[in-house]
Amino acid sequence: IIDVGGEPAQPLAERRAKDSPWRDVAGLMRSLDYALAARQRAGVTSRDAFDAMAANFTARIPGALLEAYRAAAPDSADPARDAALLHLFLVEKAAYEIGYELGNRPDWLAVPLAGLLTLVEALLDGEAPE
Repeated sequence: IIDVGGEPAQPLAERRAKDSPWRDVAGLMRSLDYALAARQRAGVTSRDAFDAMAANFTARIPGALLEAYRAAAPDSADPARDAALLHLFLVEKAAYEIGYELGNRPDWLAVPLAGLLTLVEALLDGEAPE
């Protein structure tokens, strides 16, 4: 899991400043896309086996992460607001990743582009991230 401590390009004081916990949750969730991409790049003997594993991972892990976070921090006054904030931070993180990958690892650009596309499609469909 990467980037929980903030973006390395930001000053340390900015990374240490108090912020919405949903920004950290968004960073964790975006890291899940990278975990799948790294596994795929490591070499998969069977494309069908990888697709099945990726579908299972995508269907279960983000929801489990959100469920665990919400159980640990149940004092939310407005779950709809929290969902909107999470989605906003996911879009923000994916957009940042696009710029980062363009400048540093263009061969990884498909990961944040696919993530942003999924997020935009969910927004257009009126869905919250889960």
